[in-house]
Amino acid sequence: MLAPRMVATVSEKSSYPDNSAWYYCAYLVEPRQVGDRSNHTPQHLTLSPPTPANEADVLQAASETAKRFDPFEIALGEHAMFGPNEDIPVMVIEPNFILQALHKILISKLEEKGILFKDNRYIGDRYAPHIALKRYHPNISGDRLLIDHIAVMRKDDDIKTVLAKEPLGKPR
Repeated sequence: MLAPRMVATVSEKSSYPDNSAWYYCAYLVEPRQVGDRSNHTPQHLTLSPPTPANEADVLQAASETAKRFDPFEIALGEHAMFGPNEDIPVMVIEPNFILQALHKILISKLEEKGILFKDNRYIGDRYAPHIALKRYHPNISGDRLLIDHIAVMRKDDDIKTVLAKEPLGKPR
């Protein structure tokens, strides 16, 4: 089943008091370590969309959410074109109850900390999980991915930084 077409919109940074850094949570498809920085967004599955926030709050929400889930697999679906001009190639993720639950709990934890999503068209029941397939991303092999972490990412101007990779599951 093909996910609904998405038109990405980015809120204006200037409409927020702190207009320098935005944060988002994701599963990183390509190998990245905490502290890695890049001009290019690493290939990922978005779990919460970018928004201005207090860094400590995002880190805490990701940690609290990660502890509630064990690692799980998702099935990769069809290729599609997203974006306002339908020119961004993506791989759609097959519907997955656990992924939806993780997304909703993460969004809820962030909102409990006062983090707002100005554009909420793609969260909650409207969440359409997918992975962008940009020319500088590695090829994805296989038809399934093991979701085993929540990465906290900071977008600061053109630099994307991996702040944390919270493993799924209770600490052993």
